[in-house]
Amino acid sequence: MNLINKIEQKKINIVPYNLTFASKRKIFYPKNYSELKNIFEYLKKKNKKVLIKSGKCGHGDKTNLKSSDLIISLEKINKIISINKKKLILKAQSGANLYSLFKILKKKKLSIYNIPGGKTVSLGGAISGNVHGRPQNKKFSVFGDNVISLKVMLEDGKIINLTKNSKRLKKIIGGLSLFGIILEAKIKLFKISERKFFKKTNLIKNEKEFNNLNKSIDNFYGYINFFKIHKFEGIFFNFDELQKKDNNLLKNDSFLSFQDFLHFFKLTSLISFFINKYTLKIFYYFLFLFYKIKIKENIFKEISYENSVYFINLNKYLPYYFSGGMIEIQFSAPNERFDDLVSRIKNEFYNFNIFPHFFIIKKLAKSKKDYIFNFPKNELSISLCFPKKKYLKEKNFFILLYKILLQYNCNFYVTKDETFLENIKNINFKKKLKRNIFKAEKFISSDFKEKLLKI
Repeated sequence: MNLINKIEQKKINIVPYNLTFASKRKIFYPKNYSELKNIFEYLKKKNKKVLIKSGKCGHGDKTNLKSSDLIISLEKINKIISINKKKLILKAQSGANLYSLFKILKKKKLSIYNIPGGKTVSLGGAISGNVHGRPQNKKFSVFGDNVISLKVMLEDGKIINLTKNSKRLKKIIGGLSLFGIILEAKIKLFKISERKFFKKTNLIKNEKEFNNLNKSIDNFYGYINFFKIHKFEGIFFNFDELQKKDNNLLKNDSFLSFQDFLHFFKLTSLISFFINKYTLKIFYYFLFLFYKIKIKENIFKEISYENSVYFINLNKYLPYYFSGGMIEIQFSAPNERFDDLVSRIKNEFYNFNIFPHFFIIKKLAKSKKDYIFNFPKNELSISLCFPKKKYLKEKNFFILLYKILLQYNCNFYVTKDETFLENIKNINFKKKLKRNIFKAEKFISSDFKEKLLKI
């Protein structure tokens, strides 16, 4: 009880990374499974809900419960138990930082599929959110595909082991900790090739060039110039192993690097103070003009394996809406009518005079497993990021946006989108979730569960 009292009195100011809002929360930091069980027993006696988090990454309101100010952090349950180079298996606790794991494995010439770009994501968080990342493989399209087995603590404190044959395993993966708390995971590893990697940059000027890129490359991501309403223009990147025959294609980039260029002028810091449709338009035209000059043809830039996974992207240099926070709407869409979907979305930007922070198109390996949250179900996906103030003031635009996405049979990344439940009312996905057994479990919770089930 002394441990409980000591931990419960520790108040922490929680600031989600996108600065949606800040609030004080009481956070428990158990160091082992016994302490975690004691905290569970204590909170159940007090009839209090709790949110589980294992890393330091949270999207907006998902770091907080509206009905409770209690959080259990698994940050200190973070041991790497074993790395078997022969069997290619990692065994680690859920609080282990994924980026730190990546660096340790890299020294042993090993790695994991689908490592997300965020450097504060934990192993347990990657599993419970069923994230996607790099590198990808058709058999490893989401992080859950790496999982061999899990050790999980249930609400009553009972610890169970789950293998691939367990039905409950597919509820834990992508289950946002609603079905139990991940304590340990066995993860499939792969050997890093000795080959070098290259980053290929393409400037896409129209729909035909995009469709050709889509047919010729297995995965890519790119930023769309959404201010050119009648033209499909974007900057696309993809990563691949460098073959000997490709060495003559490498270009010596004699231009001042884009990163140094922006740092020199402090351009994004300046624009952040004067953010509006005009400054955004000037910035984007300038950005794409710069790349048109720089990219006369495809650029192959040799990079390290680490940079191929954690590469610097333009999002870091685009202007940020610091006041009020941001919301990200991410969805995957079928190849059919994809060009038409992009055009329709851009038209609505102009109709409502609302423009996103970024418009990103990704091509990822399509997920084939039946996890609770599974993204993507289509190869092509889109990310849109808006200032939250716009969402609160312009609900009609976002209601229409969701209607368009449903019309085009898009699949939503519900673990990211704070607005999902407010704008989607009667879809099969919501009905499917209500049929699941977690509706009877009221102790372990999430904001998603509270909004969906009203408990």
